[in-house]
Formats: sequence, C-alpha cells, structure tokens
Amino acid sequence: SPIVYALIQTLYHSPYISSLLAYQIYSWTSGILYLGIALLFSRKVGRNLTEKSLLLCILLSLGFVVQFFGYVENYALLFPAILTFLLLGLLTLEDKCHIFAFSAFTGVLFPIHFVTFAFIPSYCIVLYLSIIKSDAKKISTYFLKTAFCALLLLGVSALLFTIVNFDILSYLTNPKQSHLLAFNNTTASYSVFAPSHILDLINL
Repeated sequence: SPIVYALIQTLYHSPYISSLLAYQIYSWTSGILYLGIALLFSRKVGRNLTEKSLLLCILLSLGFVVQFFGYVENYALLFPAILTFLLLGLLTLEDKCHIFAFSAFTGVLFPIHFVTFAFIPSYCIVLYLSIIKSDAKKISTYFLKTAFCALLLLGVSALLFTIVNFDILSYLTNPKQSHLLAFNNTTASYSVFAPSHILDLINL
C-alpha cells in the first residue's frame, strides 16, 4: 500500500500527532469518503427510493465498515477507492464519464493497494465496450484510443509511485521486502509461487 504508507507517515511526522492518531485520522477520513461515495452509488444504481435505501443500508453494513472507526489497519482507503471504480465504470458505460477519466482513476488504484490488480479484467471490458460504442469508425482510431488509455493508466500509476518514492522493481525482486517473487531463495523461499505455498493453497 504505497500511497497509504506515505499518507500515514506524512500524518505521523506532523506536530502533535501520534502514530495511533495518524491511523485514526486516516481511518475516519476514509470512512467519510466511503459514506459520500456510497450515497452517490446508491442514488445511481437504485431505481426507486426503496432500492436506493436498501442498497445504501447494505453498503453501510458490510464487514469492512469497522475499518472506518479508528481501526489501525491499512485497508481503509481501499474500499472507497473500489466503490469509486465501480461507480465510474457504470458512468463510463452510460457515456456519462469519459474513458480517459476512468483510465486515470484506475491508475490511482494500483498504488493504493496491489490487490486492485484484480480489477484489470473489469477495466479491459469497460474499455472495450466504451471504445466500440464510440463514433470512431477506423480500426486505427480504436487502437490509438486503447493505447492512450493504457499509457494514461500506467502514467498515473508511475507518477504516484514516484511521488511516494516507491521502488517497484525492488519490491518485486527483494525477498526482504516482498513475498511476491522471491528470486533470492536463500532468504525467503515462501513466495506466492513457491511450491510449498501452492501446496498450502491446494490443501485449503
């Protein structure tokens, strides 16, 4: 969570803010963001007052809501970000949000938490549906739009990684910092793709 760590460190280094208070401010702020986005999402998706109210109640009663009450954890910002991704995806499909804006926000997701890489297939589907619905008739225009969206997404992510001084290559290759790809098996053999890890997943 590069952005999350950077935000918490910034708060912690502020005068009169303890480590606990830094996490609490981060947690409360994420909760306020989630509440606002949940209101927008329920208004957008619900077809009538009953559906909107029911959807809002569901969104505000999910298990991860405890993250917004001063919980010392790093995931709080992830949930409003995911909900925003879903909302912007719907708006993009309805031509109420430009695909470039959706691509830029998707680029923001990855530095928030790497689990958001799981949304790449969803992003690609929205991108495809949005481009084929556009007025462009030439195949070259489709490729140009796709390429620009990909560059925009990667550019936003790279910019945010740079701002928070995150070395993604070191993260992927240094087992002291990551268990994603532990190339140096002398210090960490239990990586995501390690045989022992795969066997544990099968046993589950």
